[in-house]
Amino acid sequence: MNKWMEYCLNSNVVTGQITRNGTLLLIESDLEEIDFLYRPVRKNNWTIRMFKGKSIETIELKNVPLNPTAVDLFTDGTILIYKAAV
Repeated sequence: MNKWMEYCLNSNVVTGQITRNGTLLLIESDLEEIDFLYRPVRKNNWTIRMFKGKSIETIELKNVPLNPTAVDLFTDGTILIYKAAV
């Protein structure tokens, strides 16, 4: 096994997934703890990191009233962020 990328995480990973094309998607937050059942959902900031090959793309979401549990990346580049049913 060879190391091909180094990345230092400065926040907390909420969830992650690997897509069909091999892209690693991470949803990160500065929150220490997330209550997925709390209502109404508070607006929070989320960071989505996409690792593909040797590149990292970052998307910053500000004041989003959603506690995401999953993220999908479609072939046209569309990103779907959602909270899956518990």
